[in-house]
Amino acid sequence: MKPTLSALALLSLCLLVPAAHAADMPAPDMMAPTMATSWDGFYLGGQVGYGSGLADHTSLVPGNDVSLSGWLLGGKAGYNTHISGQFIGGFEGDLNASNIAGSIPNNNTTTETIQWLGSFTGRLGYDGGQFMPYVSAGIAFAHAYRTSGIGGPNNNATADHVGWTVGAGIEFAAADNLSVDLEARYYDLGSRVYDWTGGGTNPTIHLTASTVTAGLNWHF
Repeated sequence: MKPTLSALALLSLCLLVPAAHAADMPAPDMMAPTMATSWDGFYLGGQVGYGSGLADHTSLVPGNDVSLSGWLLGGKAGYNTHISGQFIGGFEGDLNASNIAGSIPNNNTTTETIQWLGSFTGRLGYDGGQFMPYVSAGIAFAHAYRTSGIGGPNNNATADHVGWTVGAGIEFAAADNLSVDLEARYYDLGSRVYDWTGGGTNPTIHLTASTVTAGLNWHF
């Protein structure tokens, strides 16, 4: 009986020591917030940023080119899904009001303004858990307004440009269903003929722009 009692005492000691250590460990905080680690699904967001560009005369006097700069503010919507391993595919549409504008040097009566700017792009990203770097490419469009002192004080024209865009960015999980992203884009918005209301020769303008934006997205 003595060997049996000794064995039981040793077994009891082995069970009690780990239990005592477990009792000393702090209880997990069940209320601590968790971070989003899945990028799949639909999302809505907003963004603000800065843009620069060039309204390039491809007709008339090359010196009439206009350098552009200013702000943009808008919204976006998109969808992500895992396509293979850690790689994520998706699409996104965005539309921004803007004041990316400028005037001909030494002639501030001739101005060009991108009044709104948008795109529809495909995206390819990499799931890094709490972050996702990505690249994007697709169709871009813009509405531009041009004024000129030539032909009278009310000489102006508008044009809708359509072209392409490419970009790259990184998105960070901030909390459940919430992420922050930073993105840089280049736009080639093509050439359009501007029809002056006050008469004169209508210029052909090739419009390009670059933007940097910061955004906040809500994931569903």
